[in-house]
Amino acid sequence: MKIRLPLYEGDGYLHYRGELVETTAPVQQPTPMQMQVPVIEQRAREFPSVAASEVFRRLAGWIELKIGKVKRRDIDAYLSQSTGHADLERRLKEIERNSQLKFG
Repeated sequence: MKIRLPLYEGDGYLHYRGELVETTAPVQQPTPMQMQVPVIEQRAREFPSVAASEVFRRLAGWIELKIGKVKRRDIDAYLSQSTGHADLERRLKEIERNSQLKFG
């Protein structure tokens, strides 16, 4: 029995090699699990680096959140010490000016 073996299955069309192959045994097609093994192995190799980067990203976000809370708490404490409306306005302008000098 002569059959044509597919070279690859691309965009839905089977592309065949030009030669005919003679075989005595039936051609065994890979099972869906066998076809997925390389994909599964690749994901397993990538998992430690992906997991580590996710942990570091979350840790950095948590640290940034905590630092932001501390800064806001300090600013709130400083503003709460104001004695009047004019003093509060002066303190707000001072905070804005300092933040522009440091980060702007």
